Amino acid sequence: MSWQGGVALMQGALVVATWVSLPLLLALTAAGLMAGLLQSALGQSDPTTLFAPRLLAAVLALAFFGLWMLAYTTDYWRALWLGAAQLVR
Repeated sequence: MSWQGGVALMQGALVVATWVSLPLLLALTAAGLMAGLLQSALGQSDPTTLFAPRLLAAVLALAFFGLWMLAYTTDYWRALWLGAAQLVR
């Protein structure tokens, strides 16, 4: 495998990792932002109250996007394993 092939392989892995983690990261960011705004509006500064909305957002995001995340990752790995013979050359 040439160095261009290695770079393309790493680029593909980074793209898959970005797309798979994006729904969860966006849900957690939105939940944290909304909970933080609510805390500042109410004048409350307890860090433990941020845990429940973030946990709920993570569970909902995984329930909603989990199958897509699994399918996207599986498709990448299937293509990687099927193309492994060309990588060795």
